[in-house]
Order: sequence, then C-alpha cells, then structure tokens
Amino acid sequence: MAEKPTQKNSENLQRNTRLQPYLGTHRTYPSPRAIPTEPAGCQLLHINHLGRHGSRYPIELDDVLALVNEYEGLVGARPLTKAGSQLRVDIHRMADWLRNNPTLIAQLTEKGINEEQALGQRAARMLRPETRNSQQLSIATGTSQTDRTQHSLRMFQEGLSRELGDNMHVIVRPVMPAKKMAELLTPFFHCPRLDRVLKPLAKSATADYIANLSHSHPEVATRFADHLIPGLSDAKVIRLAINLFQLCRIENPLDRSFGICNTFTDWTSDDSWLGLVQWLGDVANHIYYYNMGPAIVMEDIQSSMGMPILRHFLDTTDAAARDESDVRAHFRFAHDSTLSPLLQSIGIIKTRGMEEERYLSWNTSRQLPMAANLYWQLYECREGLKVRMLMNEKVEPFPFPPCSKQELCDWREVKQHYKHADYQDRMGKACSVDEHNIQPLTSSTHEAEPSASGNMI
Repeated sequence: MAEKPTQKNSENLQRNTRLQPYLGTHRTYPSPRAIPTEPAGCQLLHINHLGRHGSRYPIELDDVLALVNEYEGLVGARPLTKAGSQLRVDIHRMADWLRNNPTLIAQLTEKGINEEQALGQRAARMLRPETRNSQQLSIATGTSQTDRTQHSLRMFQEGLSRELGDNMHVIVRPVMPAKKMAELLTPFFHCPRLDRVLKPLAKSATADYIANLSHSHPEVATRFADHLIPGLSDAKVIRLAINLFQLCRIENPLDRSFGICNTFTDWTSDDSWLGLVQWLGDVANHIYYYNMGPAIVMEDIQSSMGMPILRHFLDTTDAAARDESDVRAHFRFAHDSTLSPLLQSIGIIKTRGMEEERYLSWNTSRQLPMAANLYWQLYECREGLKVRMLMNEKVEPFPFPPCSKQELCDWREVKQHYKHADYQDRMGKACSVDEHNIQPLTSSTHEAEPSASGNMI
C-alpha cells in the first residue's frame, strides 16, 4: 500500500513533463542536461546574449478574472460532474489566491528565480575558458524597465558570480544608458503602426482562425468536456477547452499547483489526453503566430522590429573580433516580444513564403518559453574567427548556406549575410503611419506584455 502514492506521484510528474512542450510561452524553462562544450581548437573571445525574464506570475489579475468569468458563463446553470465541481473550486481557489497576493502580480516566481540563477551558473561555465588566465572579467548588462527583467538580471548575475567564485573579480558595466537600452529592448513600444494598424488585423485573423476550429477539433475534446460539463455544443466544447488551457498555462509557472493542469493530464488513464493538449498547444501557437509571429497579415513588422537588436549583436561581436573592447559578454534581459523579432530578423523563424511555410518554423514552446535565450559565442579557432549560435543553450546553426548545417560559422560569412539589412531605417519605415489616415489609438502603449486573452507576451 505504501508504494501506491509514490507511484501515483511519479505518474503525475511524468505526465506534467509530457505536458510542458505544449504550453508555449508559459512553459517553464527546459533546462539542458549539459551545455555545448568549447569546440576543439577554439578559444572563446566573447558572448552576446538576449534573454527573456524567468517564470512569472500573471501580468494582469484582470486577465485571470476574465478567464474565470468566461468559464462561469460556459457553466451557467448546467449540472457539473464530480470532476467538474472540483475543477470549479480549484479555478476560484487560484483566482482568490492571486487576488489576495497583489504584490506578486507580474513578478518572478521562485521557479523563475531558480531558472535565472541556474542560467547564470551555466553562463559562467561558458565563460570559464575565456577567463582561464585572468582573475578579472568585464561584462555589460542591460534590461527593459520592468521589475521582472531587472530581477532576472540580478538573479542571473548571482548565479554567474557564485559559479565563477570569489577569486574572480567581475566588473559590470551598462550596455548603454538605461533609457536607450529600454528603447532597444522594447521595440513594440516604438512602433505606432503595430498598435494602430496591424494588431486589429491580427485580432481579426485570430478570431477567424478560432471560428473555424469547430470544423477540425478532435473527438477527444468532446469527451474531455463531457467529463466536466456534459452536453455542451461543439462551439462551447472548443471554448471550454481553450479557456481551461489558458488557465492551466497561467498556473504552470506558479510555485504551487491548484490542480487546473492536472485536469488535462489525469482525466483518462490512457494517453488520449496527450492528443487533446497537442491540439490545444497548436491552437495557442497559432494565436501567437498571428499576434507576434511571421503571419502574412503582420506584413513583416516583427522582423523589422528585430533589426536594431540584430545590429547591436553584430556591432558588439565585431568590436570583440577586432579586439576593440575588453567587455567579454553582453547580457540583455527583456521579453518574448523582444526575442521573437530578433529570431525573425536572423531568419530562425521564417518570414517568407506561404502561411503554411512560415508556420512550420514557429514553435513558441521551443523558441519562447519562460527564460528563453539566444547566444552568439565568438571563438578564435585555428581556421580563424568563428561564431556559434545557441537557442535555449542548444546549438542552432545560422539559417543560411554554407552555415546551415554547421555548428560553427565563419564570422565573415555572418557579417556578409546580414550586412544588407538597413536595421534602424527598416524599423522606422515599417513602423511609421500616415497620421491623416489612421484611427486614434484605442489601447495603451504602456502595457509591457499583451494580455492572456489574445496578445500575450
């Protein structure tokens, strides 16, 4: 009898692990078992980094309450199953807990703190070969102006310093003045056309996509809904599944479980639950695709917003290649809506071709989880200067020949490939609007991350 709870807990843990790859931008960081080692015959010269903040509490309490209200509207006066009644209690328990802890809203969770400390420790292991003959390390840091990105940087530095040890003196400099850094890392705040023209188009495309789901939702969604609220129409089955999945995604980065995600993994003894969350993960991925990805309706705005950050990566890497700077690492912390444009401007996320071709390269669970990060590592090798790119600490080849099948890319090839871009000018042109033919802004440009209902960072 004593073994049963242990076995059950082990099964729950395994199912939760299998759920993670479908939670998109609310996935906790998939920590690697090991980081890529220094290539043979090479010595690290410089690191360029852009990271998303670690796991966090919801950005707005109102987003959670709106989902709760939508759920209650779907329940109405319908009778609930035993599992449905328990879920209703769990949903309100999470909402009440967040309501009673307002200071936590938009802050890092303990999971997020641990993620960033561990990331800092692994960054120190990357840098250790570079510091083998030195007791001093100079780094440059910068963040957007939110508490969670600044807290992420502090925890990252704590892990970095802890791993380097007391004998290493770390000199920390700002990448650039704080206001200028914030502008670089929050291009979505400085793009009027995104807010005034393209977001309404993206919202319409998202609504059309969701409306068409009634023709394609899997049979398992109906069985799932009947397990909670029997007898819902097809349209309400879809709304219920999406609503609960959004609540699960909000719960996932928290430091405690309220049982909402368990509703998806525990309702059946076989693996049919996995088909449901795979479908829901694809739905969430599509919603982000229209709002933050390379969707045709967005008219390449995202990759344009990534150009100034790419320019900064190129400039700081080139300064290190020319030995014009003693800064050995640039660490920047911002948001998934900062990292996504950079991935698109680099070409990791495709911005050309038909909708289906673009979508194939778009995977928010893999590319933009909590604490997501991108590295450029500059090495001096026997054959010359080489660059290795890591996405979430795994090798990601540069997406152009002759580098697309290689771990290391010649620095000259990287510069040559990206030199055509006009960077700041491209963003300026893409983001400008004709003030005489545009509707007034209807949403605040001060929302640092879009809400859970659609525009979600």
